[in-house]
Amino acid sequence: MAKIKFKIFKNRKKFKILSWLEKSKTRTFESLEAYLESRDVSPPAKEYFDKALKFFNESKISQEEPEAKEVKKETIPIEVSLPDVKEEPVVEDPVVENPVVEKPRTTRRRRKAKKNED
Repeated sequence: MAKIKFKIFKNRKKFKILSWLEKSKTRTFESLEAYLESRDVSPPAKEYFDKALKFFNESKISQEEPEAKEVKKETIPIEVSLPDVKEEPVVEDPVVENPVVEKPRTTRRRRKAKKNED
């Protein structure tokens, strides 16, 4: 059976090599090659894999660095005073029922059927 190209496989199946590297236990070109062979896909060039692996390793290192930085924040106490508010008694408005106004019924006009004149 003919193998499809890696580029076509990648676009159609939305295959991302970085996701595969993240999920894979063995991150070698041979393991990628075996995976793609099982799916009848011709593997990419070794340089492509090496570039992706290098990028994956660098991004993993850069994710760990922000945790190492520690920023000290100083807290400054602030006093806030609000003016006293007098509570006024709540006066309820008397409930007035609005009478329901019915709309006058209208008669529906029917269209006259046009006669086909032959």
